[in-house]
Amino acid sequence: MNQEGDPCLLENHQNENPDGETNAYVLSVDVGTTSLRCHIYDRHGNIRGSSSKRIEMQYPHQGWVEVVPDVLFDQLVLSVKESLQGNDTIL
Repeated sequence: MNQEGDPCLLENHQNENPDGETNAYVLSVDVGTTSLRCHIYDRHGNIRGSSSKRIEMQYPHQGWVEVVPDVLFDQLVLSVKESLQGNDTIL
């Protein structure tokens, strides 16, 4: 959450751009039927990091498909971490 209380923006106050503004980023997560995607955008809409994971599904009975919430959450966390890797200017 940033200083204004907006949970949608990641701000890096240590790294200001040449205009003196803080760098703000948007983290987007798309959880689809079969895949989970994570993108990080800068203030100009450029993708600064991304990751994609195939959603692990369980088939307990014929005709049934389930997603285990804990596994899905772990995949989400991993995807966010991968999106941030190598981006020293974001954090």
